Order: sequence, then structure tokens, then C-alpha cells
Amino acid sequence: MLALQQIQVKAAQIEFNKLENQENLIALTEAQNELLAIEAQITGFQSEQLTNQVSLQRELQDVKKELALEGVSERERELLEVEQQYEELFRLAEKSGTDITALEEQKAKAIRLIRNQQTRDALDAASESLENMKQIMGEETNAGKAAAVAQATINTYSAATAALDDAPVPFNFVLAATTIAAGLQNINKILTVQEPQLAQGGMVGGYGTGTSDSVSARLSKGESVINARSTRMFKPLLSAINEAGGGRSFASGEGVGGTTMGVVKAFVVADDMTKQQDKMSKIRRKATI
Repeated sequence: MLALQQIQVKAAQIEFNKLENQENLIALTEAQNELLAIEAQITGFQSEQLTNQVSLQRELQDVKKELALEGVSERERELLEVEQQYEELFRLAEKSGTDITALEEQKAKAIRLIRNQQTRDALDAASESLENMKQIMGEETNAGKAAAVAQATINTYSAATAALDDAPVPFNFVLAATTIAAGLQNINKILTVQEPQLAQGGMVGGYGTGTSDSVSARLSKGESVINARSTRMFKPLLSAINEAGGGRSFASGEGVGGTTMGVVKAFVVADDMTKQQDKMSKIRRKATI
């Protein structure tokens, strides 16, 4: 269509050159206008085609980005998203002639924070494994202490790096130093914990609460364990029972509120009464026979 119109314009131009009258001028002008209209239409088609092509390329890039994000960890996904985000920012900055130094620093910081969090995630997983090992082996054993020290070291490092990332300078250095000091103090406490030797009986020390089960102990067949509350209530009695069987004394005073001996007395009286009642029952049965 364009080529045909160009021929028509040339023919109209030839006729006008031969006979420069008003009729040939109008014919030439109409032919030229028609040619311009066809060229404009073609340009519009080309522009639309170019737009569609750009849109298609962007869609393909988006699909590639989505495929790249499939099957990766949360932190790796965050790293890819940062790369994609700053790739677009760099493109826009270069297009507008803007300096990208600040953008490069921001990108480096964003990647560093994600990498640090990725390291802390791995350390948390290792700490959890060490916690399980510590519980299995016993916190007071050498192996248990080694696991606890490793866990405390990991937790201290993780907390210190988090402090450096989260707090502003110079407070982050102060916070990190405080965290490290607390971690070292915790490690020292772990190393000073002694495994209880209870072959002859006795009170269990260590840390935790009366029901936390945070202290490991070696027990022998036939031994029994009394809970912390009952031990406080009947401590002198339990100590006396342990001594009677050849164990050590661990009573350092009366029970809670001084009621232990009263409870013991009540138990003895009740026992005597039960025996007396049994005797009376036997006498009655014989009398009835």
C-alpha cells in the first residue's frame, strides 16, 4: 500500500511538472496527504508493535525472576529480591544520569544484613541441636558441659551480631560488648556446675526450679526420688530415714513452718491406733465364735 501510494505521488508530480495548473496541484497535494496518512498509520503500527515487544520482554523477565525464586530458602529469596530491586534502581539512575554510589552502599548494607540473619538462622539451628544433646547427656557431665558451653558461645555470638546490626553507632558497640560479657559470665557458671554425687543420698543443688528437671543425676536401682515440695515439708523425717539406711544426714532444720515433727507425730499416733483397732477386731471375732 505504501509503495503504490508513492507511485501515485510521483505520477501526480510528473503531471504537475508538465502542466502547472490548479487541478494538477490539487491532485499532487491529495496524493502527498494520502502518502503521509499511510506513513503515519505505519508508524503507529510500528510503535504499538514496539510497545508490545517491550511488554513481552518485561513479562519474560518477570517469569524468569519468579522461576529463580522457586525452591530457594527465605534468605536466598530475600537476596534475589534485593538484586532485582537494585538492578531496576541502577537502570533508572543510569538513564537519568544520577550517581549510583549511594545506591551501591545501600545495596551492600541490605545484602550484609540478610547474610548476617542467614548466619544467625544457622546458629539458632545449631543451638537447638546442642540443647537436645545437653539434655540427653546431662548438664553436669563433661559432655553436657561441652555442649552447653558451645551453645552459650553460639548464642552470645548471635546476640552480639544482632546488636551490631540493630542499634545505631556507637550504641551498637556498647550493646554488643555488654552481650558478650553476659555470655562469658553464663559460660563460667556452666563450667562451675558440679554433677551431684548422691550415692549416700542428700539434697540436689544446681540451678532451675523445683519442677524444671534442669539438673541431671545418676540414680541406682531401688532408690526413690521425692519431689521438692514434699522434701521441704518432711525434710527432717526424710533425713532421718536416709540415715537409718546408712545414708548421710541432710537436714538443716525443721520443715515448712516447723510442722514436720507434728506430722510425724500424727502419723505415729494414727499407726498405733490402727494396730490397736486390729487387735480389738480379732478379740471380737474370737468372742463371737
